[in-house]
Amino acid sequence: MEKGTTILSLVGTSLLGNFERDNADYLNSRNLRGISTLDLKDPKQQLVLTYKGELFDKLSDFVTKNPKRYSAELNTIISYLEEEKPKDVKVFLYRTDSNNVELVTEVIKDYIVKKLGCYVDVIEVRFKEDFYSGVLDLVQKVYKRVAEEKKNNRVVVMAATAGFKPETAYATIAAMLAGADKAIYMHESMRSLVELPLIAVEISPAVLKELESLPARYSPDKHDKLLDSGVAKLGDDRVVKPTEFGRKLYESLK
Repeated sequence: MEKGTTILSLVGTSLLGNFERDNADYLNSRNLRGISTLDLKDPKQQLVLTYKGELFDKLSDFVTKNPKRYSAELNTIISYLEEEKPKDVKVFLYRTDSNNVELVTEVIKDYIVKKLGCYVDVIEVRFKEDFYSGVLDLVQKVYKRVAEEKKNNRVVVMAATAGFKPETAYATIAAMLAGADKAIYMHESMRSLVELPLIAVEISPAVLKELESLPARYSPDKHDKLLDSGVAKLGDDRVVKPTEFGRKLYESLK
């Protein structure tokens, strides 16, 4: 029996950027110029909510005309489906907690469900507090999802095209750690889908054991590697404690 396939993809703003180039007058009339590059806390994010209904309709019509050209996410997913023709496909879309990316995610989800006939789930990643916490949240959520899908005997594919580059890099590493089967990328210069070689990465059981023992009095033999890797920190009292990253990593992998 053929295994089901699960595709994970971050969501970026390529769709908004392409829409903006062709619909500048409309966006200017709504004071939404630069919608694709809005900061998380930009006041214009509220305007995205104000005009969400009409923006959704316009973006849906726009992307339907040429989904592979206008959306990096759809370009990768559609190309993979066309080439591999997998069965029982589930797609997990990871988005930041910003109104413009939420809008794009809803448009992409709608297209995948209605046009491609796939199950879609959306996972919010919290970046509004700070970038560091957002990356930790992303790593933890990607790792847990990949691990869960592998337990269910599914083929897991990490789509590494869309999203901002640092976040996508961390998500891909998390997927590798959890045992993803493939990482795919739409190569801009080749204009074709390529499969990225998966590096055999894993967290040493010894590292997890030492993380489990924290907090503890500093010992060079036991803790220097933890301190160098950034999963632990040394306090003024010479007590080694897990960093936030170390704590979340341990929670994900234990």
